[in-house]
Amino acid sequence: MVNAVGAEKDEDVRSIRRIRPWPSPPPSRRLLARNPICKSAPDVFHRQKPVEKSSEITISAATTLSLIMQSPPPRRTSVFGSKTPPVAHLKPLRKPNMAMGVAKELDWGEIHVVDDDDIDMSSDEEDEIKPKKLTKDIITKVLDRIAPYFPKKHRPSLDKIMFDSENGFGTWNFNVLQVAVYLPNNVLTFLSTMMFTVLAFDNLDLDVLVAFAQEVEAKYHRHVIYHNAEHAADVMHSFFAILRNTKICTILTPSHQIAGLLAALMHDVQHFGLTNKFIKQSQHEIAQIFPVCCPLEAMHSDVGLKVLTKHNVLKHLGPTQQIEMRRVMHETIKTTSVCEQKRLLSALAAADRSSDEFVTLVVQIAVHVADLGQTSKPLPIHQVWVDRLHGELFLQGDMERECGWPLSIDCDRNMGISPQSQHSFMEAFVIPAFTALKELNGMEAMEHPLRQVNDNVKHWKLQC
Repeated sequence: MVNAVGAEKDEDVRSIRRIRPWPSPPPSRRLLARNPICKSAPDVFHRQKPVEKSSEITISAATTLSLIMQSPPPRRTSVFGSKTPPVAHLKPLRKPNMAMGVAKELDWGEIHVVDDDDIDMSSDEEDEIKPKKLTKDIITKVLDRIAPYFPKKHRPSLDKIMFDSENGFGTWNFNVLQVAVYLPNNVLTFLSTMMFTVLAFDNLDLDVLVAFAQEVEAKYHRHVIYHNAEHAADVMHSFFAILRNTKICTILTPSHQIAGLLAALMHDVQHFGLTNKFIKQSQHEIAQIFPVCCPLEAMHSDVGLKVLTKHNVLKHLGPTQQIEMRRVMHETIKTTSVCEQKRLLSALAAADRSSDEFVTLVVQIAVHVADLGQTSKPLPIHQVWVDRLHGELFLQGDMERECGWPLSIDCDRNMGISPQSQHSFMEAFVIPAFTALKELNGMEAMEHPLRQVNDNVKHWKLQC
């Protein structure tokens, strides 16, 4: 009898390990809420608890191709009868038929070796780049590259979004989701090509960049509600806005700027909508392949850098510099997790401002801030990202409930949301990161997005 019970428990553990790497979209309607928890927040607020009960998670194939989103549940608030308004601004996300290919280990020996003919040996110095001014001709050339059949009738609307003086391309308030309406399948490729075209890095092959961006974008799962290609495009543009609107380029060399942009592009590639806490608690395959504090970030880096080996955007750099930039990208992706924030801020404060380490840390803090960038958007845009993130968290909560585990913070769709949790997270993690970047020399312009973060904090406090 004892042996039978032990065998049953072993089978339960094995069934948890066999869980598919991402959840299928549910066939039924899902309730959403308006309380965003930024990346891996449940990992930060709650220590991982031991598994008291394990059961098989059955994730059936979706019977529909889209998520039907409806009004979220009431907020937990001191004002009785308060309701959250409908989520009318969300559009369905489709699930593609794609498999997940996770590399087994992070192997720096697989770095692409370039031919001598591909290397400019004339000088080791990097000239200061001179960004181009955004023009309709640039948009036309980029569309011809990545979306040659883009409907002409939509071009005036796209131009209006891109050229808006206060909210357009390159501004703090740019809304990536508006562009995604017109380019739903290649918004990340379009915007990344736009950024590299405008920045005009010397000797960078745009054809290789486009091939790299297209393959990375294809590896972002469209059925994941928040951590998808649109989020990657938003993070990459937030980093681009930092480059354009501050004096950070006096700190970062062009190669470090490229590393930051590419790290932002691939920082969540193949994310499947679950947190590091859940992955480790369920003994997921990824937690075994990458037995580190943040296995998701290790996986994102591994997958992204392998695509970069295939489409070597860095081939215009020397071999040694390529190796260094790949290391910078790996470290930058790792520190997008808020679990790494305390170490990152401490290292940044203690670093010698004249050292190479300091330059790498500046890339890391800038991309980390960009990853939190949705909290610095005007409230209507911020709330859209809030809805998406909670749709993702609630799906994880459903799976935790099926396992009989305690639900992670803000993952219980039945409890609604907590405005206090929202503003507490922003005060504990978002404001310190933005402030650390703002306090660097030449970064005074970060006051603008930081002010919007504080305005959003005030909004959530008023809901308590």
